[in-house]
Amino acid sequence: MNAYRKDEAEKVLQEKGNPVKTKDPATERPMSAKKQVRILVVDDNMTISVLLTRIIQSFKHECELAACGEEALERYKQGGIDIVFTDLTMPGMDGYELIEKLKQLDPTLIIVAVTANSALVPDEFISETGVFGLITKPFMMDQILDTINKAIEKMGR
Repeated sequence: MNAYRKDEAEKVLQEKGNPVKTKDPATERPMSAKKQVRILVVDDNMTISVLLTRIIQSFKHECELAACGEEALERYKQGGIDIVFTDLTMPGMDGYELIEKLKQLDPTLIIVAVTANSALVPDEFISETGVFGLITKPFMMDQILDTINKAIEKMGR
């Protein structure tokens, strides 16, 4: 897939609003996250980026987008990012290389790998890279919230 332009995704988010439901269907009570964090979403697929951003923002977290590993690395260096969700398969700098570079900059950074096919991810990937978790596409909203909440706990917030 071709990398999209970040401003295109942001335009889609502004035009479409946020249709993601934020109530637990079982209880009809609002679902919520713990403390607010800033999350960087890295994916070359605009549809996935927009969907993940909508989910994250529906829980009142700040979200920034990067369409490729190079852009994500530059954005991270600017500061203020608490958690990174990155696709593993992207053109140019893929998610594996991005994770390696981010961990060199900050070994404590919480990174969540996102993949369409977890069968292609080596078993030792999580332990060797220090990623916080692995989410398989298509993902569920509660997976994202649970992952963010566990990451916030780990961060001590």
